[in-house]
Amino acid sequence: MKTTYCPWFGALATLALLIFFQSSTAQAQGTAFSYQGNLNVNGTPANGSYDMDFTLYTTNVTGVPIAGPVTNAAIAVSNGLFSTSIDFGNAYSGQSNWLEIAVSTNGANAFTTLVPRQQLNPVPYAVTAANLSGVVSAAQLPATVITNGASGVNVSGTFTGNGSGITNVPGTLARVVASGTSISAQPNTAYNLTSSSLVTVSLPSSADVDDVVQVNGTGSGGWQVDARIWTESTSSGTTNLDWTSVASSASGSDLVAVAQNGGIWTSTNSGITWTESTSSGTTSQYWTSVASSANGSNLVAVADSDDDGIWTSTNSGVTWTESTSSGTSRQEWTSVASSSSGSNLVALADAGGIWTSTNSGVTWTNAIYYSSIPLQRWQSVASSASGSNLVAVSAYNPLIWPSSSGTFFRSTNSGVSWTVSTTSGIIGQDWTSVASSADGTHLAAVVPFQSSYLGGTIYGGIWTSTNSGVTWTEQLGAPTSENWCSIASSANGSNLVAVAQPFGDQGGIWMSADSGVTWNESTSSGPTGLDWESVASSASGSNLVAVVDGGGIWTASGGFTKGAFNEGIFNGQAGSSQEFQYLGNGVWQPLTPSPGDNGQGLTNLDASELTSGTVPLAQLPASVVVNYEAGVTLSGTFSGNVSGLNLPSDIITNTETGVTLSGTLSGNGSGLNSISSSALPSNVITNTETGITLSGTFSGNGGGLTSLNAASGLSGTIPQSNVGSTNSFTPIIGNGSANFTTTTQSGNYAKVGNLVYFEAWVVWSSKGSATSGNIVVSLPPVPVASNRAAFNVGYCSGITTAGGPPVAFASQSAANITIGFYSSSGISNVQVANCGSSGELQITGVYRWQ
Repeated sequence: MKTTYCPWFGALATLALLIFFQSSTAQAQGTAFSYQGNLNVNGTPANGSYDMDFTLYTTNVTGVPIAGPVTNAAIAVSNGLFSTSIDFGNAYSGQSNWLEIAVSTNGANAFTTLVPRQQLNPVPYAVTAANLSGVVSAAQLPATVITNGASGVNVSGTFTGNGSGITNVPGTLARVVASGTSISAQPNTAYNLTSSSLVTVSLPSSADVDDVVQVNGTGSGGWQVDARIWTESTSSGTTNLDWTSVASSASGSDLVAVAQNGGIWTSTNSGITWTESTSSGTTSQYWTSVASSANGSNLVAVADSDDDGIWTSTNSGVTWTESTSSGTSRQEWTSVASSSSGSNLVALADAGGIWTSTNSGVTWTNAIYYSSIPLQRWQSVASSASGSNLVAVSAYNPLIWPSSSGTFFRSTNSGVSWTVSTTSGIIGQDWTSVASSADGTHLAAVVPFQSSYLGGTIYGGIWTSTNSGVTWTEQLGAPTSENWCSIASSANGSNLVAVAQPFGDQGGIWMSADSGVTWNESTSSGPTGLDWESVASSASGSNLVAVVDGGGIWTASGGFTKGAFNEGIFNGQAGSSQEFQYLGNGVWQPLTPSPGDNGQGLTNLDASELTSGTVPLAQLPASVVVNYEAGVTLSGTFSGNVSGLNLPSDIITNTETGVTLSGTLSGNGSGLNSISSSALPSNVITNTETGITLSGTFSGNGGGLTSLNAASGLSGTIPQSNVGSTNSFTPIIGNGSANFTTTTQSGNYAKVGNLVYFEAWVVWSSKGSATSGNIVVSLPPVPVASNRAAFNVGYCSGITTAGGPPVAFASQSAANITIGFYSSSGISNVQVANCGSSGELQITGVYRWQ
């Protein structure tokens, strides 16, 4: 801003005070302009409120006013400085202009005119442009101004607005030749994809309605367009929690997530809003895993703590109930999975086995007692929709768990029996997550990258199976330097999504639409660099949800309209082209066919996609029979009303009597009566007949059978109520030189065939003074020494060892179990000195007793 200074002036006759004034010009705004000045009283800067009159003249003295006076009342003056706005309207016609100012104390109405007048400088004077009239000739315009009808014009840059009147434009879309395999598309752009590999094009996350993206598969690898956009939930309370697991219903509408000491949260609108459960006991658990039925009603969650267990909900997470099934409350649960109905459940306990339930979690059975599978560090489990096909993975950590092999275990009978996978390369890996298709044939698993592990490097990766886990293949199209944490699958196994934490690489969310052969990282803003912990998928693969450790909940939904396009992925073959139009609210529409095209040139159309219209008779095959057609000959089996047919005389009609038939008859004979038993074949058994001998395989209720032989190959599990009164024993903890004072000594066992399944529980409140001797716990009925099997320490406290968690084993000659721990030289016995004055010990196992 340009500034001018007014000279000092003499005393004013009408004022007792000597007033001085200093002014500066102001910037014009319309016809009004701002005026700033400096008001002094007797050489001292003024303070207070003043009224000012402003009058416009064409001369610096005398003359006739051309505008004003304009009176501005109560102008605030501080330390002499003031600012006010003056509007004389369109008073400027090109002449010189001078401003006369009169000042009065506010409300006194005694104005003193200040001298000299102040000349208005060009800035406020520029408002004269508003008074222009007439037409400026083209000769007066700069040479760079483009006028209507000009030719030979060359303009470059970015243009906006309505271009509907533009003609002879070679193309309305910007053209991009893309050679990569992952493209982040921009609005109103056409992409020529030249790669020989599958190309994934992510549609813009921000676009205007009617924006278009065109994809042309000029390369040989084909292409797919992904319209799923990841966004973080802003629902209150969901950010900055230690999220550990998330699960989805088949539709993707009902979601459930759990956090360590952060509660259980559910959403019924695909993750837009979330609600924390207020059910008693759910807010302070160390939750590790959660699973959902297909409809989202039946939920199951597990926790990893000494006193935590398995919790279930049958009303979409509104209320929760902890299982009271024996053995479930003192396990370090790591993972849980559900069938589509929610009836068949499977859960993993770290070093505690695989547990299954067939009644929605009311009761649980330990499916593995380690008689055939060594102790494992169980990490993740997945289930088919039926609950029959199961797959579990364990971690490899020979220092702490020497027996944990780090491989896959699969079951095809709902967990009754398990088989270890022996595919080359999968054993000895630190597996973290596994996922299954609905039929259980397509499986996928991840192992994280570890730069230094036990003196070597374990490269991460993604492995898949297409035969229910019999064999596995490493997918070389997936990065090996990612710290993979979780993977999820669509129902058909085609759409996969995996998340990784930033360790070896930058982490992020990766997706595959071809069963894991090729992978592309999400280009949505935000997912890279977060501590992703778990991910889940809807049945179609269109709705995805993922959680961050110490962060929030993110969701991605399919962005296409109707039919097959509702999965968020649009697949195209090499040589094909497609346009996509943005409809708003995150929804894109594939233009098939292009607007204005009657579709005559389209091929490979799917008749199942017809939704309206009628097919003309002329376009039907000649073999199609139409109504009222004559001369038709048909063969085969027919049903329906034949009242209009002319039937032969030998046809038997309903309720006809006196009919004699011979031969072999089949069908429902419920209406036949008076059949004599003498007319039946001699080998037919009648009711109450005795002395019958049958052989073969029988099924049904055998409650009336007697004299059954238990050694004749019984299968299944004998109910606890049928085991008899000899199913309990009193375990005693001690050694040869010191005894423990016990407050609880309980044990249960069941004989099934020649096997004994048992559980022993001992709680001691004090111990003797001896410091040497091995800790032992007595067994139920003494087994044959050469037929011992596996034992497991399910829970302990009050025992301190330097070699990791205690383990149980038995010598070949003693009728008790010795407690030990793994060390570098093998198993070392736990001594009395390792035990505190009080503690607890739980041991389970199985062995042969005859």
